[in-house]
Amino acid sequence: MTSGKKAGLFQQFLLRLPLKAMFLASTGIAIFLLTMVTILGVKQYILYQHCEQVVTASRQLLFEFSTIKEHINETLITQKKIQFKDILGEIEELEADITLIRNDILIPEEFKQGFISQIDLVGLVVKLRAVQETIDTPSPEQLSTLTALLRSMFGRVSQFHQGLSSYTQALLLGLHKTLVGCLALVVFVVSTLLFLINRSITNPILQLGHQVRSIDDKNTDPQINQKTNLDVSVHEIINTVTTLAAEHLRLSQICNAIALYETLEKNSTSPTERWQDICSVLQVNADYCLVWVGTIIEDKELPQPVSACGCLSTSEEGCLDILDHLLKYCKTAGGLCNSVSKVMQTKTATVSRLFTSSLPESLRNLLPFSDDTFSSASFPVPSPNEILTIITLYNHGHQCFSSREMTLLSYFFNHLIHDKINNAPSNLNSLPANTLSIETLSRLYRYSTLGSLTTGLAHELTDLSNGAINYTQALLDLTDEPGQLSESTTLLQKLLTEEKKVSRLTVELQQLARDNSEENRQYTVQEIIAPIITLTKGQTKTEGIALQIKIAHGLPVIPKNGKDIQLVILSLIQNARSRILAKYPAGNHKLKQIQIAATLTEQTGHNQLLITMQDHGTAWQSTDHSGSTPEPWPQLQQCRLFLQNFGGDLKVESGSEQQNICTIIFPC
Repeated sequence: MTSGKKAGLFQQFLLRLPLKAMFLASTGIAIFLLTMVTILGVKQYILYQHCEQVVTASRQLLFEFSTIKEHINETLITQKKIQFKDILGEIEELEADITLIRNDILIPEEFKQGFISQIDLVGLVVKLRAVQETIDTPSPEQLSTLTALLRSMFGRVSQFHQGLSSYTQALLLGLHKTLVGCLALVVFVVSTLLFLINRSITNPILQLGHQVRSIDDKNTDPQINQKTNLDVSVHEIINTVTTLAAEHLRLSQICNAIALYETLEKNSTSPTERWQDICSVLQVNADYCLVWVGTIIEDKELPQPVSACGCLSTSEEGCLDILDHLLKYCKTAGGLCNSVSKVMQTKTATVSRLFTSSLPESLRNLLPFSDDTFSSASFPVPSPNEILTIITLYNHGHQCFSSREMTLLSYFFNHLIHDKINNAPSNLNSLPANTLSIETLSRLYRYSTLGSLTTGLAHELTDLSNGAINYTQALLDLTDEPGQLSESTTLLQKLLTEEKKVSRLTVELQQLARDNSEENRQYTVQEIIAPIITLTKGQTKTEGIALQIKIAHGLPVIPKNGKDIQLVILSLIQNARSRILAKYPAGNHKLKQIQIAATLTEQTGHNQLLITMQDHGTAWQSTDHSGSTPEPWPQLQQCRLFLQNFGGDLKVESGSEQQNICTIIFPC
């Protein structure tokens, strides 16, 4: 097996390790290495101090013995009487220093063998006493013996000092070389780590930054030039993802309002009741503090309110009276009704960013304007000939009414309301020219689901960013302290595993957000299902739900519409997950599983590709009689519509053993 294949297998092994566990282990190893380097540095400092003390003691001993030797030689040369008591005191001090050096465990034994001992000092004292007790002048033989003994002892002390100095220098030099080598390894490991982080973390994060920046900039094409330098921080990416999550919540609430309106519309008997239903369902969204509908009257500057919700009045009539006062104020002071005036002029949906500081206190107390800043959005409801009605919504603050929110609201007003009131066809396949196409609706749903999926990714990116910063800082700190770094290679390999996970999640999210109009290619079943499992297995695993995938061999490819099929499968998985949790809310259960299978069946005259999903959750009817999926996912009727758009179909049935079976059918 080549080294490249081994590295690939090792990377695949690292990809399976949990990110949190890897960073905890990496931080622990980094702290351990830093501690070992610190201990080694302290040990070096202690050794250096000890060597310095030993060499100083040896130098002091050499000096003391030289003093004794010179004193004796001077006395003998001048033929004076030896001051035995003074010399004996110096010899006793010399004996204490010799004992201290001989007891030092740092000095090798071979050095101590050639060093002077207490016996040598005793012999010197005996010779000196013999010379002192001589009545006449000491004989040449005595002087020669004493001089030879002094010369021999001095040579041994001098040789010991030189050898000890060389030994300590070599010892410290070797330790310094070891520390320099460890420091070089630290620099190499840190450089390798930074390279791996740049390759495995920085590039995916920059790609995600391109993605969220393009969406945040209201770019309909999220795939922008990847070579463009993007000046965006990780915190900006997280903030943008958080903003997208908040926007997906608003879009989900609008989708819920559409579904609720369809339910209420069945009981409406007049246009006035329909307008009131519209105001009521929009008021379900707490962001819309005031909603009113006005009809245009000829020669009038502003529409005449016919329905309203959100005033601090307890009745609809009282709210209409308050709006009359507001419109009268707008005619004189303007500002608060700018969006309505612009719609009457441009005949297109308009957003205005306004302030309520100039609003009279008496009128402010009747309206739900608690802040000084708010935004208003007005939408024309067209008829075949002219605009008859304008719907206006008010929202707190200026960070609202994004382009996608405006598009979905326009779809709500232009399609549902226009079709119901003017008896236009309500089938999405027969949309008027001024309403949304099915491709646009599919893109809106994908943006909404993208926000739902990236809500959890924001937390993962936060953990990843904090872990990478802490771990990198810990390794950078190692450059200041030398140490043993044999474990750092394992640390880097574990880091690479989870970096690949982030890259894979980012790629799958980018693929999900890509526009269908950009590609005209064929898809295998594996290419459609694999990204879905990657994006959902984390959530299902946390909830104790097992995903079981079985794809038969030799299945035909699907010509196009791969993103719509992924959206349908994602919706069905989320629906099954909600029904399983409704039946088994907590803990693990053997029936908490979703089985996904892809097979090919032979029919008379043609074959069919079937993607089947089975679960043991509650029945479809017990979750929602309309067969809806949890927000923000498309309902079954939208899923069926997406499939029917290119010849597919969707069937839901109950099997044996309380199984729910959902089958996606593709003609071959």
